[in-house]
Amino acid sequence: MNTSLTKAEEKFINDLRVWDRKRRPMNMVLYNIFLILGGVVILVDIITTIPHLTDKVIFQFSIPGFMIGLLLIGLYIFGHYWSKERKLIASIIKKLEGMQ
Repeated sequence: MNTSLTKAEEKFINDLRVWDRKRRPMNMVLYNIFLILGGVVILVDIITTIPHLTDKVIFQFSIPGFMIGLLLIGLYIFGHYWSKERKLIASIIKKLEGMQ
């Protein structure tokens, strides 16, 4: 059974091809920067908080800094997972087109 693709499906496949060729490497660099920045923020937060362990410093500096670091690491995890899934879909589509 040979069914043709709708316009929306063709547009998705074309956008996926362009993303795989051009934008995927840049996305991976961006996600790696998120990971590095998250680690640096947490590390700086720990180093600057240890000498000044007061409630004020912990609540005003340490907790927000740690949360920002976790947010950046979370962006890396979810973005990396999303990018790997899209790469897998693009790979499958390339192989299916090669079979025809």
